Amino acid sequence: MAELGTEYSFEITENFEIALILLFENKQNVYNIWTFGIAFNKKLWERKQTGSVS
Repeated sequence: MAELGTEYSFEITENFEIALILLFENKQNVYNIWTFGIAFNKKLWERKQTGSVS
């Protein structure tokens, strides 16, 4: 079995982004699959900074 894929995401606003996904999967003598996906991501909260490290 072989699988190859890539993903690219870009910000729409500071709290929202869209990702495009392309994936190819090959299982010899069984199937070949191309998958295209779109993901919508929304930031729900931010990680708080906890002091500085020297």
